[in-house]
Amino acid sequence: MTEFIRKQYSAHRDVILYIFWGGVTTLVSYAAYFASRYALTAATGRPDKDNLILTAATAVSWILAVSVAFVTNKLFVFESRSWRRSALARELPPFFAARALSYFIDEGLTILCIGILGWNEPLVKIMNNVIIVAFNYIASKFVIFRKIG
Repeated sequence: MTEFIRKQYSAHRDVILYIFWGGVTTLVSYAAYFASRYALTAATGRPDKDNLILTAATAVSWILAVSVAFVTNKLFVFESRSWRRSALARELPPFFAARALSYFIDEGLTILCIGILGWNEPLVKIMNNVIIVAFNYIASKFVIFRKIG
């Protein structure tokens, strides 16, 4: 059984690590979203389901989550260890472009599902993150951190 687990881990290492670090990034995103939503609601007196509050909280959560994701993906998942300008110039633009697209997906789903349809907010945020993690894995593996040469 141990050998089977080792073989599976070896065969799917990047997926397993991506899911683990994606979970860490999701926790960062989730905590930042609710903390900033609470703080913004308290500071502005606007309703907590107000689209401006939802959008701002999602933006804060996105910035923190993307920062964590870049470092963890680069170092631990796809093992791109170079911090040279050429490596960063090749990795940062598509990474942030993919994450920007993810951001707009998250914003749109948040406003639609919570602000308009009135769905359960924590469940919507979890659903959004599942969709985003899958999209970002594909972009990271096949575009951003692909092995060159």
